[in-house]
Amino acid sequence: MKNYMFLFLSMSFVCADVKNINVKRSGGFYDTKIPTSVTAKMPIVSSKLDRTADGAGSTMFSIENSGYYYLSSDVVADPDTGKTPDSIIKITADDVVLDLCGKSIYHYDTTAFGAGGIVISGARDNVKICNGQIDSVTVGAGGSIVIDPGTDNYVKNVVIENVTIVSQSSTNDGIGLLAKNVENLIVKDVTTQNNQNQGIQITIDGSTKNKNCILENIIVQSSGGVGIDIDNVNQLELKNIATASTANKGISLNTVNDLKMNKVTADDCDGSSGSGIGIELNTVIGCSLEDIRIQRVYDDTTARGLYLNTVKGGSFSNINIIECHGKAGGDNVNGLDLSASENLIFERVLSQGCYTYSGATTGIVKALNIDSTTNNLKFKNCSFNFSHDTGSAYGVYIDSSRVINFDNVEASQNVGVAVGKGFYITGSSNNYFNNCLAVKNGATATAGVAAGFDFILSSTSNQLNGCKARANYCYDTSATGFNIDGSILCYLRDCVASDQTNTNDSDVVAVEVVGIKVNNAHYCRIINCEASGNLETTTTSHANNLAAGIYITGDNDPAAVGNVVIGCVCENNISTDRNSYGIYLRDRGSSPYDGIIRSVVSGNKLNNNRSNAASPAGYGYGYYDNCANTTTLLEKNYSFGHGACTDGGTAFLSNRNMNYYFTVTYKGRDPRLNVVKDVDIMNLNAITLNNWDNLNISVSTDTEY
Repeated sequence: MKNYMFLFLSMSFVCADVKNINVKRSGGFYDTKIPTSVTAKMPIVSSKLDRTADGAGSTMFSIENSGYYYLSSDVVADPDTGKTPDSIIKITADDVVLDLCGKSIYHYDTTAFGAGGIVISGARDNVKICNGQIDSVTVGAGGSIVIDPGTDNYVKNVVIENVTIVSQSSTNDGIGLLAKNVENLIVKDVTTQNNQNQGIQITIDGSTKNKNCILENIIVQSSGGVGIDIDNVNQLELKNIATASTANKGISLNTVNDLKMNKVTADDCDGSSGSGIGIELNTVIGCSLEDIRIQRVYDDTTARGLYLNTVKGGSFSNINIIECHGKAGGDNVNGLDLSASENLIFERVLSQGCYTYSGATTGIVKALNIDSTTNNLKFKNCSFNFSHDTGSAYGVYIDSSRVINFDNVEASQNVGVAVGKGFYITGSSNNYFNNCLAVKNGATATAGVAAGFDFILSSTSNQLNGCKARANYCYDTSATGFNIDGSILCYLRDCVASDQTNTNDSDVVAVEVVGIKVNNAHYCRIINCEASGNLETTTTSHANNLAAGIYITGDNDPAAVGNVVIGCVCENNISTDRNSYGIYLRDRGSSPYDGIIRSVVSGNKLNNNRSNAASPAGYGYGYYDNCANTTTLLEKNYSFGHGACTDGGTAFLSNRNMNYYFTVTYKGRDPRLNVVKDVDIMNLNAITLNNWDNLNISVSTDTEY
């Protein structure tokens, strides 16, 4: 037996009672109270319902007059066999309240309603739908609730409040709530569950723009498409929003001016082909996001937690992005992903635990990705940690961007098989890093490369102040605290690069463990920094193994021009197999090794750099310059206590054959001169100068230093 629709509706024709249904701002949101002066009249029983409605534009019940309507019992929508009405209830009047009164509208038939369950049709004003549930409504091209004024028309002053939409299926759109061309819309205390496609969609039809939309206290769960999908809005506010288990993006906002989001979560977004995104902002001007949580986002190409594309002007605070990761085939994961955006401020942002699936050997994971000319950003008190990958892992990755300010930002414990780096900057300029931290970033396989801070490929005029790179490690090949490669005018002041190391003790691959490395880079300033305690642990001999505090090198012609090292401390750098250096200038080009020129090495403390290998295999140097015909200014440096196993070390060594001012003397004799201890003179060749024409040597006593 067919289920009949028992729909008891009451309406009042006292239009004054329902005019302007309080769709206006109150404390930041609309006041959604039903007018208490409205009373129920003229009940409508099921015999008045049109179960024979059929075809486009038809409806089972039409609200054509202003008034207050309500359900007095549950409703089962059951059209006659073969009939396909466009909607269950259609509202074609202004000043209407439809109160479901805690009841439900059901639809178990496989027949699809062409437009939707409840439809607000035409250019309406002042409509409210509230207090009930819409269950299992099958639609063809609409949703359970549809607001559709027609092309280039508006629906104004609409409230959808305290409504639950569940278990919808669809042959086409299958959207929970679909709104087009709205002005002054509030959706409050609404839940959508198990929708085939979008949970909530706000869009346009024609050349209009949605205006002043607010979503508050919304739950979207188990959506077959985007959880909340909104485009073309001036003034949009989302507050207390939760999306979960969406088969696509959690929230997608496109072409929005003036956006506010507060207390929003997007969890378990499972996409494919790049659609796996927690929250997406695309072409947004002016935004404020606060208290946002995104976790467990999946994709088989690129998974993204928070994706900002062409976002201009805005602030982001208390943002948590956790465990974004790839699934089979997913090579790339970005926790916070920015592209072509500018003038944004981020404070208290956490992006951590991003990873690819286990088979993605070429995968790249970035807790923070900034690319495509993204400029003028500020990050304060943020953390980008614990990215891990079977390919490459980065905390912060910056490409082709400029004027980005990092203040008290951490990028630590990002570990990849091939690459593990805290901060990676390429092709970017005029960026500033203050009190930033990169600790225990690592690469775990043969030929792996690790770094705390890595500036490469034409990155210019970047500044670091008070930054620390500690305990970054490689399996073999290279571990560096600060790496400046192919860059110009990088400036490090009061930075610390300590305790870098390698974890494999027996590989035959050459291993470099360095605090601060300058490679094929020019006019860099390293001022008042510390590069100490860096340890190369390999026991299998290789001629190029080394540990160094500061290493200036290159193989271009010239390799390094105008680099300055002043007031630094380079102590206790140790090589287990080969040589250790406080400061090492090495031209890796072809003879005569004159590619490192116009350097200044002044006022540095270069003490106790040692090799644990027996001489001549290993040696400890305070300062080593292998460059011929260069013009390095070497002055006011202290170099004590270097050694190698049972043998000694060298305080200063230079292969230069120029007549150049170089003197070692007692403290205070001449403030420009370099200093060694007399104990170093007794135990080792304190100074080695090849083909030197001007050499005056004096030594200090032990008590003076």
